[in-house]
Amino acid sequence: MRVFYGEAIANATVMIEETPFLITAIDLAVGGRRGWSGLLSYDDLISAANGEPEITLCFQTPTTFRQGKINYVLPDPNLVFGSLLRKWNAYAPKKIPQEIKNFIFERVGVSQYRLSSRPYDLGDHSLIGFQGKCKYTVLGDQNEMTRYLNILADFAFFAGLGQKTTMGMGQVRRVG
Repeated sequence: MRVFYGEAIANATVMIEETPFLITAIDLAVGGRRGWSGLLSYDDLISAANGEPEITLCFQTPTTFRQGKINYVLPDPNLVFGSLLRKWNAYAPKKIPQEIKNFIFERVGVSQYRLSSRPYDLGDHSLIGFQGKCKYTVLGDQNEMTRYLNILADFAFFAGLGQKTTMGMGQVRRVG
């Protein structure tokens, strides 16, 4: 179902920095995703999850992880899924067990990637991040942990990854 709010906000203006933008319509995909907008409940994400052993993520905007005093610019499975696990368990009503961390460490690897490093302008400075696609593969027998991993992969679209997500970095979607 698509919902249009154009009439409710006709001629509304939003200021971003010192630039006015006229809002003509809002197009939100309810019960799914369309483009870079969407609305799904946590239960919808859980219900849709399968046990697919291969997960491909597209890092649409530069992504970086803060590790101590450095910015880590590689999509390490422990950082990617660990970040998503923290966000999921902070807000979702149904928690994913912490045991998945060991599962990720022992059984999830990068099997294919096409990435490049890119600067992301933050105004007064920029950060280097990685951008592109990365495929993760679960090694060995599939189990409930593989299903949890798929939930987290689908959640990435809504949660973002790494640092500065509120400033546009770390926009991620599952593409396979």
